[in-house]
Amino acid sequence: MVGAGKAGGLTVADVGPETPCGQFIAAVDKAKFHSGKSDVWLLDKLVDRGPEYLDAVVSWESSVIATNRKHGASLREPLVAVYPQDGTVVVGHTYAVLDGAPWVKPEQVSAAKIFQAYLLGAEQQRAVLASGLRPVAPEVKLAPPVDASMGADPAAKLVALQVPDGRVIDQIGEIWHRVKKHAMLVLVFDKSGSMSQGGKMLSAVRGAQEFVKQMGGEDDLIWMPFDSQLYGGRTRGKKAAIGEQLIQDIASTRADGGTALYDAVSSAFAELTQARNTGRDTLRYGIIILSDGKDENSRSTLSELEELLRPLESDPTGIQIHAIAIGSDADENVLRRISGAANGRYWKGQDEKDMIRIYKEVATYW
Repeated sequence: MVGAGKAGGLTVADVGPETPCGQFIAAVDKAKFHSGKSDVWLLDKLVDRGPEYLDAVVSWESSVIATNRKHGASLREPLVAVYPQDGTVVVGHTYAVLDGAPWVKPEQVSAAKIFQAYLLGAEQQRAVLASGLRPVAPEVKLAPPVDASMGADPAAKLVALQVPDGRVIDQIGEIWHRVKKHAMLVLVFDKSGSMSQGGKMLSAVRGAQEFVKQMGGEDDLIWMPFDSQLYGGRTRGKKAAIGEQLIQDIASTRADGGTALYDAVSSAFAELTQARNTGRDTLRYGIIILSDGKDENSRSTLSELEELLRPLESDPTGIQIHAIAIGSDADENVLRRISGAANGRYWKGQDEKDMIRIYKEVATYW
């Protein structure tokens, strides 16, 4: 709505690649460093890495309050909520009484209305305020923790935007996929002999295939399976061109050999570093690791790898790494250290359902 210059009434026609609204979406996406399913993950990273890593996070006022409450003593500077004067969305938590539905009995409608009145009562609304949310009951006035000591401004002028209808929201998502900053990602995939146990290979293959399906056509993908040696770069290119072939190559992966995890990650990192030096800020860069066991065959050590991955102060965003552990025998500590060194996230799953869910979630970070 900001790009279109409207406070409400946004239409599908307002949102296109070349419209002011579409260009605003593109500009915002190209200015950001990281994405994710939750603002809390980014706030935790900001707390851990400091303002050199992130300047701002798109978040909720209540999350700012919660972060200051939890980490205030350890923060160099408290987090402060900023209220955009060109508009913000005020989120409500919907409560609907389905009094017109044929399957709802009159006594159920009466009970629902009684419960609604209870939720909107002054006592419950004060409880809402205590958690850092703004009450809707007019008789409950704003008070701590919604105050400056927790980074909030109770007197802030909130310029509320009208939430668009479903078709417009769908259009925004589709246009974002077209104008967003695309990614170059390496899939570092453990195919060592231990992956043949307990159905791990099938589960990992299904997850990796789902990841490929989730990525955009303009994203660059590099398939890099490994065991005691690296089989890198055999399938690589834009997803639109090599996606089907990559899905087939993943399906044909067979478990065999030892594990040279550190060398595989080092090689992937070197490849992306070279690409960054050429393309710089035109893409986002990342590595997705899948492994089930300890490194047994690398020439490099874990400490050397961590030093290689550690972002420079002049380049704090670096190359983000997400590490996925599969199976109870995975070396979780190693994978946590690798992902933590590179501003990424650690994940763990056991079966096919877990792997599909995890890989789909990882895809949202780009």
